[in-house]
Amino acid sequence: MKISFSLLLLLLISKITELNLLFSLCDISLIHLKNSQVFSKVIPSKLFESMGMGIPILIALPLGEATKIVNDFSCGVIIEPENAKQLAQS
Repeated sequence: MKISFSLLLLLLISKITELNLLFSLCDISLIHLKNSQVFSKVIPSKLFESMGMGIPILIALPLGEATKIVNDFSCGVIIEPENAKQLAQS
């Protein structure tokens, strides 16, 4: 299966208010990193922006710091990283 995109939109954000506007347009926040144990200790900054804006989070990281936050605050769904089937079902 090949997916192609006919439009790529690159936005240069110069003010935090512009970033907040973009986040307000999101239905979910996808945070996806490679399935490597090094990422179990990482907390992507996007996680905090998403939580602050009240956007549900779909996080695909190895179990660790970031997934603990999502679990503790019940602010999203945790899926296995690099699992396309699980991602599609979420």
